[in-house]
Amino acid sequence: MFNGFPPQIFDFLNGLHQNPDSEWFARHRETYEKMVKPIVKEFISAISPFIHILNPHLETSPKFNKTIGRLHNDTRFHKNKPPYKKYLFITFPREGSRWSDAPFLYLALHRSGVYVGYWSGGAGRFVPEDWRRRLSKYRRLFQDFLDRNRIPQTCYFLEDAGEDGPGNLTALPVNAEEWAKLTDLSVGVFYLRDDPAVSRKEFLKRVVNHFFEWYPLYIFQTSGAIEADLWEYYEKKKNFRFLD
Repeated sequence: MFNGFPPQIFDFLNGLHQNPDSEWFARHRETYEKMVKPIVKEFISAISPFIHILNPHLETSPKFNKTIGRLHNDTRFHKNKPPYKKYLFITFPREGSRWSDAPFLYLALHRSGVYVGYWSGGAGRFVPEDWRRRLSKYRRLFQDFLDRNRIPQTCYFLEDAGEDGPGNLTALPVNAEEWAKLTDLSVGVFYLRDDPAVSRKEFLKRVVNHFFEWYPLYIFQTSGAIEADLWEYYEKKKNFRFLD
């Protein structure tokens, strides 16, 4: 049963932010193993049925290198990196793909709060020419999605977001033509750690609703049958009810 992300998780990440080294982590490993990891896995297990409503081919296994990003850095080829990251990623890419080169829905836990968003994928995956062609062909459908789900009014760009929050928020374009010019795409919302919803079970409902609103971005980026997949999505969204 997922009951929210408690303050202790953000306290742990704050300590890691200030001391991303092996000595500090060794002293706090028990907190990570007995509190952080179990709660993250509880969240993934709780949200997985809703992810599969959207797309049964998205990865939802509560495992490292599947949906959970490892905290330690690979320093073999980057000696200047600290041994540990200062944040924890939860991602839902397509099964069999890597989080670094495929689009996904995600959460990023930082010391100051939680990012909830959609990312277009790593270098070489989000091809602007293909994106422009898709949005040009389906411009009216994309504009309808923006208007119907109120995307520009309810979320914002996360590309320049930092570990302490998004800073100066950049508004999303309201017209499909402007979206076609984008060369990278990370959109979503940020919840401060002190937001009461974050530490309660209702946060699951918040995230599910966000993912339901943003999922067409995945369809427009990856689908080979955009019209059919959008129709199916809107039918699911119309009939979906989150039962507490």
